[in-house]
Amino acid sequence: MIKVSIIIPSFNSAHFIHVAINSVLCNSLMPKYYEIIIINDGSTDNIIEVLRQYDKHKNIKFVSQKNKGLS
Repeated sequence: MIKVSIIIPSFNSAHFIHVAINSVLCNSLMPKYYEIIIINDGSTDNIIEVLRQYDKHKNIKFVSQKNKGLS
């Protein structure tokens, strides 16, 4: 049962994405059931390699798509 979904749109943010993810993971007010969805909007940097460090977190999902512009 998911109570909260955090959606993080991303475009060429490999250097900063870990800050956003860790902010959610370290938040003491987060409910027990949550998910983090990262939308890669056609990044050309190494964001996929950066996100691999979060593979152990089953509540983090990663979606990749061709660049569609502003969300």
